[in-house]
Amino acid sequence: KQLQVYFPFNTWLGDAQSKLKAKREIYPSTDHHQKGPTCYHIAVKTGKDMGAGTDANVYIIIYGKSGRTTIHHLDNRLKNDFERNKTSEFTIMDIDVGKIDRIKIWHDNTGIGSAWLLDSIIIQTYECGM
Repeated sequence: KQLQVYFPFNTWLGDAQSKLKAKREIYPSTDHHQKGPTCYHIAVKTGKDMGAGTDANVYIIIYGKSGRTTIHHLDNRLKNDFERNKTSEFTIMDIDVGKIDRIKIWHDNTGIGSAWLLDSIIIQTYECGM
């Protein structure tokens, strides 16, 4: 059984030189719940503006009614993630957090021009084996 949760964002995440926050909590547009060991397929869309992408390390925590995941570094080895007007996809396995009620996403400000225009995030969950 698959589940999809959409997180609209369309806001810049700042870098070390800006006054913008580099960490934000985002609330979903829909709520869902499922049980069992859970896989989370995370699709992260970067905005269209010039300089929207980042080479900084990006991390996520998923929060729900039954708990939270550990910190996950979103990185596809040998791929250039979080590029302007592109969607980067990741799959993580963690505990079932229950009905997702928010996420925390941030980057570590590494690299030149680390500010990032995060457009949206879609999370699909499904039961997966260990």
